[in-house]
Amino acid sequence: MDERQAQIQTGAGLTEARLNTEFIDALKKWGPWAVMILAVVILAYVGLGRLRESRERAATEAFAAFNEAERAGNPVNLIRVAEENESRPALAAAARLAAADALMLAAARGVMPGVEVPNDGVVNIADVLSADQKKQLIEQARTQYQTVLASAERDRDRWIQAIGAAMGLASAAEAEGQFDAAKSAYQRAKELAQSYDLPAVQKIITDRLASLETLPTITLVESAKVRSRPPDAPTWDPTPILPGSSEAIGPADQSGQTGFQGMPGMPVMGR
Repeated sequence: MDERQAQIQTGAGLTEARLNTEFIDALKKWGPWAVMILAVVILAYVGLGRLRESRERAATEAFAAFNEAERAGNPVNLIRVAEENESRPALAAAARLAAADALMLAAARGVMPGVEVPNDGVVNIADVLSADQKKQLIEQARTQYQTVLASAERDRDRWIQAIGAAMGLASAAEAEGQFDAAKSAYQRAKELAQSYDLPAVQKIITDRLASLETLPTITLVESAKVRSRPPDAPTWDPTPILPGSSEAIGPADQSGQTGFQGMPGMPVMGR
């Protein structure tokens, strides 16, 4: 019995030694690879975290640039933001819509985009738009609306941008008196509202279509109705009056009246 137990213990020792030897051999063979794989996993995890942070930072900066350009009402900067963020379709579309709206507003006001018109209406004459310049701004706005509509109408999550772009196209057509084109754009906006099941929006567009026939043709004037400078001060003849006399000194005209007839609004006595 003791001999058998000794044999069992000896066999167990040999088995344990063989297992230790196999483990050591496995470590020698696969250990470096395991370490490398573990290092790659760790690096990938850290790298993905850094990439996520970088993307979030870039998105934050892009939205900040958009907000700044939108507040300034500068269509050039807004279009640049859109072009730099084509990988963010919603942001790019929002920037293009804001740029188009700014262009349309400038054309309606008759001044260069971004120019503020003060309460007294005095602006620099160089900032006043000609009729051709207004048409150019409207055409630029139309291009931006078309770009947004082409991309947004394929994405149901961007329905508000698609309808907004279609409505913008209608406004651009109205501004140039192209009512058939405006009607077509409104019809497209109505179809989009129907496909998105938006009855309230459909009602707004339907009412707009109904009133379209009653709108007068808009003619773009040559210059904006804003004053470029204050009005000139009133002038009068500085011919003096003799002291103690109510008669004015000056050459008489054919009616016998002198050249100076008193201050504006003040009668000359002695006539």
